[in-house]
Amino acid sequence: MVDDIIFDRAGCKPYIHIALNAQRRIKNAQSTRNIPLHPELIRLGFLDYVRKIKALGYSLLFPDLYSPTTRSPLGNRFYKLFKPILTVASITEEGLGAHAVRHLFGAQLKKKLLSEEDRADLLGHGGDSETSERYCEAHEIDTLFEFIMKLEVVTGHLEPQAINIIPWVERMETAPFSQPSRAKYRGNDPGQ
Repeated sequence: MVDDIIFDRAGCKPYIHIALNAQRRIKNAQSTRNIPLHPELIRLGFLDYVRKIKALGYSLLFPDLYSPTTRSPLGNRFYKLFKPILTVASITEEGLGAHAVRHLFGAQLKKKLLSEEDRADLLGHGGDSETSERYCEAHEIDTLFEFIMKLEVVTGHLEPQAINIIPWVERMETAPFSQPSRAKYRGNDPGQ
């Protein structure tokens, strides 16, 4: 959601707030967390994109993934569009789909020698013991920022581009991939 991207608080690094919302479930209490945005995302214009989508009046951060004629999770549409990229990059795993990116993130953190507990704070995993579960709080944003700064920047060669919103999204139109429900095929009035 647009409101899950926090970047206008004085003295606070921009971050993503991951929690239960109108479009997303979470598995458990540990899944609610804040993840700082890597400066590379900001350099490439992510916050400019967020501002534009918000100015258009959207609550969904990526309204191009939404179709009013399906109950499928937004991730299904994302996966359909992103799978070819994952395949070319050889980072997908059988049966995981876009979730393979999450595994890649965890693996990269491990390669940078982050402890299991530190990785858990970023990935939203629970601890294995009462000590790690009850008596530990997730790291503050500045510490988590230090962790993500250890990740290799693979897009440093890219030049930032102007943010261009997909025309049908900018016009606030229904997704062109939306299909009428089956009930409409049975002769019901399509205007309902």
